[in-house]
Amino acid sequence: MSENNFTSMKSTEGGFKNMKFRVSSPEQSEALQMKLFEMGYSWVASGINIKYTDAEAIFTEDTGSLTHDNLFVFKASPYTEMNTEEFINSGQPVKETGMTLREQLQQKVIAAWEKKVSDAADNGDDHLDFTGYVPLFVVSHFRDAGLTWTETLGSKNSTLWWK
Repeated sequence: MSENNFTSMKSTEGGFKNMKFRVSSPEQSEALQMKLFEMGYSWVASGINIKYTDAEAIFTEDTGSLTHDNLFVFKASPYTEMNTEEFINSGQPVKETGMTLREQLQQKVIAAWEKKVSDAADNGDDHLDFTGYVPLFVVSHFRDAGLTWTETLGSKNSTLWWK
């Protein structure tokens, strides 16, 4: 599969797809997670930290979150099965910038969110609604910039206001 095909794997309205990856080793799991973090995916509870390297399968959700499970669940899942090695080796690696990998990934994720806000503002909108998990460092970034982030209790919905 070419780089463009992998890039299109996050081209849904929310920017993410439901995919499943069979993982054969802790090293492969770590490489896969780094690639997924680079694309903006993150673990719900632990963000962009390498976790669950002993899991047999990793799943991406269309909300941008990652989950893990065993091969029984992997086989039963209707998600798009990806070739893990081809996926890991697609695209460009994270460049050396003097920042830690975590800082580089956070910067990339924040840039993607800033683009969403910029596009909405260019369309005359004064807010942006989100459904799904939003990493805490993204919320903090926008709050530090003076924007208002509201969340609907008991749901996965939140709104970012800038006017």
